[in-house]
Amino acid sequence: MNVLDVLHHDHLEVAKLLDKAAEETDHARLAKLFQSIRQNFEAHAHAEEALFYPQLQRIGSKAADAVAKAIAQHGEAIIILIEMAKLTPGEHQFASKLKAFTHAVQTHVKHEETVMFPLMREHFPQEAESMGPETKRQEKAFKAEGDGKDLR
Repeated sequence: MNVLDVLHHDHLEVAKLLDKAAEETDHARLAKLFQSIRQNFEAHAHAEEALFYPQLQRIGSKAADAVAKAIAQHGEAIIILIEMAKLTPGEHQFASKLKAFTHAVQTHVKHEETVMFPLMREHFPQEAESMGPETKRQEKAFKAEGDGKDLR
């Protein structure tokens, strides 16, 4: 499986979870959705930063700048997640933070899929094919480490 397919699938999964969260009115279900969103996003970001981004940085300064921007976007999104974890889904601030996180994720996905994915396709098509399974393994391992832990 191609790493770009894995990452794109992750993007779609988080988008679906965010759509569900935006519509959810039950606070207990929203809390569970939030846990899932956070776990999926953090596992995805971890795998990207461990595997995908280092490969792209080998291209040169244009790719390094794109990677730096993506890492900064991860940081911004994680800060919002941390802020959300201190709130309960019934609080007004939780809804506004969810909107901010959704916007941050959409901006990040657009950057990756329009700037970074084409660079990978152009410079490392064979590596893109071989990196997919390891990306999935990294994500699964990261999620397993978080099982049973309070993400707050």
